[in-house]
Amino acid sequence: MELQELKKELLKKPEFAKEYNKKNLAFDIGNMIMEARISRDITQARLAKMVGTKQPSIARLERGESFPGIS
Repeated sequence: MELQELKKELLKKPEFAKEYNKKNLAFDIGNMIMEARISRDITQARLAKMVGTKQPSIARLERGESFPGIS
């Protein structure tokens, strides 16, 4: 079975699809944050200071490991 076929089959399962889409969204948000930061020539550390967090939090966001908090 090829990767695309496996993905198609797995996405038919509601629990898998929910988690897959959640991770996809986190990855997309992380990419948008990273692109905006780089286009403005801002480091992760500077962005973290601007938004009141720490650099490792920005790194996790950019890797798609977490969602940004509302606050």
